[in-house]
Amino acid sequence: MSDPTYVLCDGAPPPRPAGGRRVPDAAVLRLTAGDAGADVNLRLGAFSDRQDTALSPRHEDLLRLAAFVFAADQRVPRGVPSARDYGDSWRRDFRLSVPVAEPDFWNQAAVRGRLASTLDFLTDERWDFRFTPRPPAPPRGRPRLTDYVVPEAGSEFEGVMLFSGGLDSLCGAVEEAVAGRRRVALVGHHSANTVLARQRALFEAVRSRVRDPGRRPQFVPLRLNLSGNRARESTQRSRSFVFAAAAAVVARQVGLGRVLFAENGVTSLNLPVCLQVLGGRASRTTHPKVLADYGALLSLVFGAEFAVENRFQWETKAEMFARLQAGGHADLAAQTCSCVRVREYRLAHPHCGTCSQCVDRRLSALAAGLDAATDPAGGYESDVVTGARSGTDLTMLDRYVGAAREAARWSTPVDLVARYPEALAAVRALPGPPADAYRRVYELVTRHARGVVTALDRVTRERSARVSRQDYPADSLLGIVVGRRREAPAARPAPGASPAGDELVADPVRFEARAAGVVCVLGNTRAFHLLAALVARPGEYLTRAQLGVAVWDDADTPPNTIQRTASNLRRLLEKSGLTDWAVDGSSRGHYRLHRPAVAA
Repeated sequence: MSDPTYVLCDGAPPPRPAGGRRVPDAAVLRLTAGDAGADVNLRLGAFSDRQDTALSPRHEDLLRLAAFVFAADQRVPRGVPSARDYGDSWRRDFRLSVPVAEPDFWNQAAVRGRLASTLDFLTDERWDFRFTPRPPAPPRGRPRLTDYVVPEAGSEFEGVMLFSGGLDSLCGAVEEAVAGRRRVALVGHHSANTVLARQRALFEAVRSRVRDPGRRPQFVPLRLNLSGNRARESTQRSRSFVFAAAAAVVARQVGLGRVLFAENGVTSLNLPVCLQVLGGRASRTTHPKVLADYGALLSLVFGAEFAVENRFQWETKAEMFARLQAGGHADLAAQTCSCVRVREYRLAHPHCGTCSQCVDRRLSALAAGLDAATDPAGGYESDVVTGARSGTDLTMLDRYVGAAREAARWSTPVDLVARYPEALAAVRALPGPPADAYRRVYELVTRHARGVVTALDRVTRERSARVSRQDYPADSLLGIVVGRRREAPAARPAPGASPAGDELVADPVRFEARAAGVVCVLGNTRAFHLLAALVARPGEYLTRAQLGVAVWDDADTPPNTIQRTASNLRRLLEKSGLTDWAVDGSSRGHYRLHRPAVAA
């Protein structure tokens, strides 16, 4: 566990630790939430003048609390998972001081305890809270919570569902609003206008397929982000808490006692396929225990029974693709985005193609037998099947394939818990007898695994010519599935030897760059690892996200950090006489290694 970070919200005074010692400034993070000039952009108010329903102080406290949790999660970076501390620095320790309208309620042991334990399991970190009085908010003019929710004449809301703009949330919206003919409020969260535009376009496409005007869904977007793009941590495991809080407030505003998540059951369980996955990297955003904890916490907040449920707990993503296809709505899937690297979102390539969710989405589409129009390969910046991988992305891809092959061979439910003891936490939180839940989890995981293997068989068949020629990168999905010799054995020089011709080599044994007898000793530094990433794909422009993952193990590495490292690498290469190669950063947000003399 890392040292505590004291998060002081909206001017809350610093705590007094035991012994009376002053908390060092380096351990303090100060945050404000509101409109213009605040650290956290959050707009709260009533839903609509026409509804005449303002937020209660407790509802506003809940939304502000979720905003501060989300902001702290983004502002405090985790440690490097490859550090030799067994993951201790990966897990953070948050101590929040939050002004609220009802401090007596929030400081109750039952409320504080449930809040902390829920977030502890959600993020696999430590959370502690102290609540202080908040002055009454000044009267607002035009109400601005999320958006107007104005029921049309003669209709009422029958459900509230989370809507992220991904495939699973699309399937949920279609099942509830189109197939189920229920009037639902779809609650979304966005931190950028590009995400909002995508969510709104997808919502309008769903809404247009509901024929009865009185049953058409309503979109309720909540904008919450950090001012000035100051996020330093990209995993955002607490985003689920923002979703749940916002949707729960919407539900209470329209008189309901339940909200629905729409997430396939395999992602919900998210059993770690890779032993290198630490703490919050294994997402628990819709884990059955998390949703049960949300329900218990919100029941305390609202003073009435409240439920948070997953609409698709027992379905795989391939089965959700099949649902859309069977209902005649598979064409909408092409408008969704399931990529975890939302900050790298591009209209032409909304999916990075290298993260675990992109891989799972693509293989699930293939397992469901869908055509190219439903999930076009061109929507992925890197081809999921033949694109080269490195670092954490390559490790995850290899274990994803290995875990699927292993689970597809299981013969009894005992195999599940032997491989994934974490599954027991989900079983205990699921409704019904534990034995039934255990069996259903086993069946879910093995169905998904068999679907992945089916998709891999399809991938191999469709690329049989490339397989026979070995015309694909060794460090790709296809390379992992069918295998490939990385290089001819006789062509590999001994460590320390000069490469053939004048090829530039990044030697991982001596941490040096060599070419034509000239050596540049870089050591085990960021500069060397940046060079190694560029050398692996000579001439190609790599994005900041790709370099961030390869060198810093963080797709959201600050641009100025990459720029400084690139400048340092240029200086060291030039100083050593390796002047035939250039680290080119002229293309905005991209870097490549090239030879100007040759290119000319």
